[in-house]
Amino acid sequence: MRKYPPAVLIVGVVLGMLVAPAGANYIETWSDDEDLEGWYAALEDPNFSLTHDDTADALRWAVTEGSEVGGNYIAADANASGGHFVGDLSGYSWIEFDLYLDEDAYAPSLELSLFDLSTTEWHYGLTRPSVGWNHYFVPLSGGAGWYNYNSGPLSWSQLIQNVGETSIFLTYGKNATSGLVDNFAIMVPEPGSLVLGALALAGGLFWRRRRGR
Repeated sequence: MRKYPPAVLIVGVVLGMLVAPAGANYIETWSDDEDLEGWYAALEDPNFSLTHDDTADALRWAVTEGSEVGGNYIAADANASGGHFVGDLSGYSWIEFDLYLDEDAYAPSLELSLFDLSTTEWHYGLTRPSVGWNHYFVPLSGGAGWYNYNSGPLSWSQLIQNVGETSIFLTYGKNATSGLVDNFAIMVPEPGSLVLGALALAGGLFWRRRRGR
């Protein structure tokens, strides 16, 4: 059996990834006035509102003081954003988004949530926002930072192939708070970045082999 150098094998694996089926990048920017693109507040709370900010072209969330619920989900299901944030998400690498916290607003705790709409909900913990724009990046690996929020029966590998709702989970207690969400994106690496990474790694192995002779 013919043996190939490690550098050749690495390039071959990455090139194989380029032709393997994977999701396509999608970014929701809420660019149309008064259109929430199907996003909604998942919990009923008269103190919580989700609207379109026509000036910022973004989702505006607001909570008045005294909420009895104490938290809510800014959520997308199959009817939101063309269904790009649900279904089999195993071909994607990360989710990212921008969140704006209004001045003098309470900084809620944040988590990204993936839910199968039945039994299992996995969450990823995020840092509390500061006043102004905050950028968040969430790897879809199921590794560090992810946990089974409600101890449901589905493992990460099962859930990521059957997501029914993707959402930002805010916890604010009885505090008043408000802000914006924009540029919510689900992403895969660009093919060019994979090729460059493979070539760089292959070049390093080749150099090591030459120096070792």
